Amino acid sequence: KKWITSNYHYMVPEFDETSKIDPNFGPFLENCKRGVEALGADCATPVILGPVSFARLTNIVDFVKSKTSLLESLLPAYKNLLEQVAALGVKEIQIHEPILVFDEAKDLRGLFDLAYPAILPQQGPAINMVSYMEDVGEDFYKWLISEKNGLSVISLDFTRGTPSTLIKKFGFPGTKVLGAGLIDARNVWKVDPSVTVPILESLNTLGIQYRVQPSGSLQYTPWDF
Repeated sequence: KKWITSNYHYMVPEFDETSKIDPNFGPFLENCKRGVEALGADCATPVILGPVSFARLTNIVDFVKSKTSLLESLLPAYKNLLEQVAALGVKEIQIHEPILVFDEAKDLRGLFDLAYPAILPQQGPAINMVSYMEDVGEDFYKWLISEKNGLSVISLDFTRGTPSTLIKKFGFPGTKVLGAGLIDARNVWKVDPSVTVPILESLNTLGIQYRVQPSGSLQYTPWDF
């Protein structure tokens, strides 16, 4: 199945009456350790697919669970994983929740409230929530900038949608950092200054903390023909 709006595909997880949630985080944690050793704790940034996106994108066979009950089953595993990653001393963890761009805000909002900040470490690295490939919309933007969710960084795709309009309309908290995804992750070689510079100038006038970055994961950028 296609991943969000990209031309990349993913294997759809399936959950049935025989499924058990018993993940082996060993290989992932080993990769994180290697990253810390190679880059240092200040630069190594583990990336984790968020639990709400995982639950939403899972195919539940024969309706043995609801999306909410599946998410509730996933939360202890995610909490455990994030605690182990935080213990590595990294300064930031990216949690990707691409379903923030789905047109299901009313149905999904409760799932986000259930997961965050419940799974986040009490102390430790900054949590950067990343969305991409489309606009998050008003409802989810207001949730993202809330002080209650435990997030430190909000990364938005500025190459699609109109996050600048949302920021001007609803503001942006001084306690969080904006990840301004101005570099198109699908085509990093083409940046139009006539588009990006006015956005940067607008952000400067708002007096918010921000950093310029790709609009999404660079795994979506072709590097070989």
